[in-house]
Amino acid sequence: MGDMTKVMVAKMKKIKEQQKGINNITEIPLDRLLENPYQPRIEIKPDEVKELADSIKEQGLIQPIVVTKAGSGNYYIVGGHRRVEAHRLLGKDKIKAYVIEADPKKLASMSIVENLQREDLDLIETAMAIKRYKEKFGKTLEEIAKEIGKTKGWVSQVLNVLKLPEKITQDIKENKSTKDVTALNWLNSYAKKKFSMLNKSQNPEKSGGLEGAISQKWENEIFELYQGFLKNGREWLKKEIENRLKQEEKPKPKIEFKITKKNGVTIKIREKLSLDDKKKKEFEEDLQKIIEKYKR
Repeated sequence: MGDMTKVMVAKMKKIKEQQKGINNITEIPLDRLLENPYQPRIEIKPDEVKELADSIKEQGLIQPIVVTKAGSGNYYIVGGHRRVEAHRLLGKDKIKAYVIEADPKKLASMSIVENLQREDLDLIETAMAIKRYKEKFGKTLEEIAKEIGKTKGWVSQVLNVLKLPEKITQDIKENKSTKDVTALNWLNSYAKKKFSMLNKSQNPEKSGGLEGAISQKWENEIFELYQGFLKNGREWLKKEIENRLKQEEKPKPKIEFKITKKNGVTIKIREKLSLDDKKKKEFEEDLQKIIEKYKR
């Protein structure tokens, strides 16, 4: 068992120890339950709640929720948001719960750890939770990694996922399409390199995504690569990015046109071509107009 796994197991063991004992279980009115401000799960799908409600109706609540005191007789939900929503759907007034002690920092880290165990939690929800935790408590990447049982590199990569174009983050959020943070960071790095190349040649119109500064053209290209990755896998993405970067690094061919007017004056036009077929055709048409003008 690796160090990361040991930390995670130890964290979950502590939580489970706090849940032990029938004396820790109580029934809490649903109107006394408050949303956990550090809860990674941002959106709960209605069909998931309905399925769980049907199960609870048939078999009862198998696992009580976990809460901590929030003051004024209220409680924050640490784990079990869907179970709460299912009880509301069934028209119930109360729900069984384990009551544990947790200060805000502990509440935040426990919520992240609890949700990392869930297969259905998407990467964007996880990244947003870690981001909020980092900003709220001024935590370093090393501290967060230690507390949730992950490596510093993994935490950094997860946070970087939020810098991808919105089309990609939205797809991950809605379809839970991937949790491959390594592949997504390859995309992120490629997008930054492409944007850097774009900045050297022109001033792109800013359009959000990738830190709010990548043009729509490059957002579309990154999204196409993302779709290719989902279809063909990580190794395909790695090779495709390498090939595209090699193409970008190739020296661009130079062309030179000489136009001589009747008075003997020669005009030279030099241009580095890096154009697609449509732009190249437009350039040639414009150039021909110039040639005709100066030949008169």
